[in-house]
Amino acid sequence: MDIQNALQNIHRQIRGTLLLMMLVLIIVPGTTPSAISMHPTMNDEPATSPTPTYISLRMPRVRPSKADDYFCTGTDIGPLGTQYIHKFEPMSNASIAHHMLLFACDAVEGNLLEKGYWDCSHHYFSCKNMRTLYAWAKNADSTALPQDVGIRIGRQWKLQYLVLQVHYKHPISPESEGDESGFRIHVAQEEPIYLAGLVILLRFNLTIPPNTEKTHGNMNCILNTTEPLIPFAYRVHTHNLGSVVSGYYLKSGQLDFEPIAKGNPQWPQAFYPMEHEIEFHPNDTIFAQCTFNTIGYNIETHIGFADQDEMCLLWIMYYTKSRDPKDQYILCPGEHFEGLNRALPLDSDKPLPRNISLEERASAHDQHAMLQQGNPMDDDHSMLIFTSVLVSAALILTIIVIRSRYTGCCSQTRKKNHIFDDNYKVNSGFKKLPILNGDTESEGE
Repeated sequence: MDIQNALQNIHRQIRGTLLLMMLVLIIVPGTTPSAISMHPTMNDEPATSPTPTYISLRMPRVRPSKADDYFCTGTDIGPLGTQYIHKFEPMSNASIAHHMLLFACDAVEGNLLEKGYWDCSHHYFSCKNMRTLYAWAKNADSTALPQDVGIRIGRQWKLQYLVLQVHYKHPISPESEGDESGFRIHVAQEEPIYLAGLVILLRFNLTIPPNTEKTHGNMNCILNTTEPLIPFAYRVHTHNLGSVVSGYYLKSGQLDFEPIAKGNPQWPQAFYPMEHEIEFHPNDTIFAQCTFNTIGYNIETHIGFADQDEMCLLWIMYYTKSRDPKDQYILCPGEHFEGLNRALPLDSDKPLPRNISLEERASAHDQHAMLQQGNPMDDDHSMLIFTSVLVSAALILTIIVIRSRYTGCCSQTRKKNHIFDDNYKVNSGFKKLPILNGDTESEGE
């Protein structure tokens, strides 16, 4: 009779545990069906929810046929209304993509969206009134904006379309499933206190001679803003020959250069935090300098789009109280004051000390970086893995319950008011997956 009662108790416990497992799968934050589908689809269907938590924009399994192919894809975010971006989550790897760029614009040329993707090298300006929002290269981490800061997008602000550009390093086999590199763009509808924007200093032309230790690409301009800007992060970009990129500014009416940023473009090309507090004011002058080292390189190099060409950019991400769209995006091409960069500090072109860890992370063979960015697979696949973990945990819990019940009844040593025998303690603290719940990046894990 004791054995029969024990079996009945075990049967009830299994049913209860399975019910609990079903409830866990339903109520765990970020795992509801609506949360999984809360993003516009690549075929431009309207969102299933008026308040998405992220927008997923990824290549539809493309297969570039040659090195240095530039492919673009896009989506219409007009139906979502005004949104505020607070985090960018890249999903690619440096072995596949040389870089990825995210643009916003108010129109996309012709029927390119209907095609799913297009060749950016021939339709580079197909994104009308284009504004660059974000860039990624060399296995850089995600970027989470400071609290109360967001990037405003939406039809009302002539930023109705998001366009992803991927510069591919190598061709991808026609027999493969294709590439799905892209971004998960975390958004919210609540208007933040500050709006984020970008200053981009860049060179359109430069001749870099061979076997030369230092060749400079210089940029400078005056900030014609209506309100102060508070820089909080910077990003540098060159191709293979860049050794250091430096940034400075001059306060209006002063002659002392203040440092903004200094970065190694051969490290992960992430947005790095400012080392000290800075505030730009209207009519301040900003400067940037790229230094190229061609020792052992026997051909002349120019600015261009191919991997063997060069580029020279400094990105400065800032926030401001201004709601004027002109204060959210500032381009600073070339030298507005030619020769003025010669007054920069003497150590402006001195490279940073080597960092082997960052150099390895930036390389295409850094498997840790692949895991950090997330394997470029379907969102549903990610959710399937997460669900499988929960199911496995619930089944383990069931086995523990059965074993403890059976051991307790048959040995007649079960303790009252305890679900588990002392020999079977359960750790129920599941670690949330940052790729699903939107937590900030877990650096160094």
